[in-house]
Amino acid sequence: MIGDSGFVATSSLSTGVLIGCIALCGAVLLSAIVSWLLLARERAHRTRERLELQTELGRARNENRGTMELAVRTTRRLQRAEEQLQQLSARLDSMQVRSGASDSGSTYDHAIRLVRRGADPSRLVADFGLSQAEAELMALMHGRPSSN
Repeated sequence: MIGDSGFVATSSLSTGVLIGCIALCGAVLLSAIVSWLLLARERAHRTRERLELQTELGRARNENRGTMELAVRTTRRLQRAEEQLQQLSARLDSMQVRSGASDSGSTYDHAIRLVRRGADPSRLVADFGLSQAEAELMALMHGRPSSN
């Protein structure tokens, strides 16, 4: 009987160790599953954040592209306006020089005198910067009467 009680004690000890090992393995497995679930959840959260950031970045790029296009168009318009201003300034300077050279000091008075002497409208356009319509009107109003 002594042999039987030693076997029972050893068997009981082995069963306890076996149960402890199974419990430990279960705890490790449970811990691994919980860790994996937490990591999967974190990964899904990071993926959503990344997608949101990519979407926001796409919107920002589109907005930036639109702003750049607007800046380019505005720059071109500004350059055209500056060119027109320079042309108008040069034309005004030219008209002032011409008017300063006339006897009476008036560009129109000088143009009228030329028309009365027989100048044609194209000369008025070239010399005084008048429009074609202005030059023709001046020729009609102040020109020599036709000999019809």
